[in-house]
Amino acid sequence: AISGKADCLNIAIQQARGEFVGFVDSDDWMEPNMCEVLLEAIESTGKDCVSCGYLNEFASETVSDPVCEERQVLSSTDAIVMIYDRRLYGYLHGRLFRRSLLVEPVPHLRRYEDFAVIYKWFSHGNGLTLVPLCLYHYRQRRSSIMNSMDDRMFGFIELLEEFYHFISENNLLPERQNRALAVKNCMRIAKDIARKTRGRKSTVRLYDIRKAISRLGPMKFDQPDVKLRWRVWLLRHSVNGFKGAMRTGDLFVRQHPYNRKYYK
Repeated sequence: AISGKADCLNIAIQQARGEFVGFVDSDDWMEPNMCEVLLEAIESTGKDCVSCGYLNEFASETVSDPVCEERQVLSSTDAIVMIYDRRLYGYLHGRLFRRSLLVEPVPHLRRYEDFAVIYKWFSHGNGLTLVPLCLYHYRQRRSSIMNSMDDRMFGFIELLEEFYHFISENNLLPERQNRALAVKNCMRIAKDIARKTRGRKSTVRLYDIRKAISRLGPMKFDQPDVKLRWRVWLLRHSVNGFKGAMRTGDLFVRQHPYNRKYYK
């Protein structure tokens, strides 16, 4: 029986016969010329994948979110590292992939299926082309703006650890840099959990993240990040103190003119 997003995607990939494959979420849409523009970019650069920018469709406005200012060509390693460092979205939509890249099946997860598989697909190819045009309409809901205030955020930690081991096993980054990025990503999730969830469950999650960071070993940065070091130190010494500090900081975030309307 077919059950969930992953099954639908995997069956579609198995049935696909074209040279390139693209994905569109059920409540999103794309510009009429999107496939034409992306295909031209692949053909002119010779890369196996291409990404365009997004038009974030909020209830009251559309916000452009380009992936670059001008066309860029990245190696597979650079593209993987940029997704790992959250400088490039880990979405399947808004892209065209050469079908031969889609080796691993999309995993059955409650969330983040895209992030869990996209870097593995990139590893089979010769690089990624970035197109500055915003051609994919991405419908934004209040739950996504608020980063989903439930414990599904925590599921991202396991994926980050898997990503860390993938980077290490394939020697894509020096170990010191790999560890630093892994810790940085864990702390982003810890910050969201501290700010946007309440009750004992959030405390348990933060203790688990603290354990995950400890498994990564000593944190050393080539260029020290004072704020990140302070947050890691605080989480390691006092989970409740970390929660209090993050929630205090959240009050200032909510007062920013750009964010205020999303926190009404």
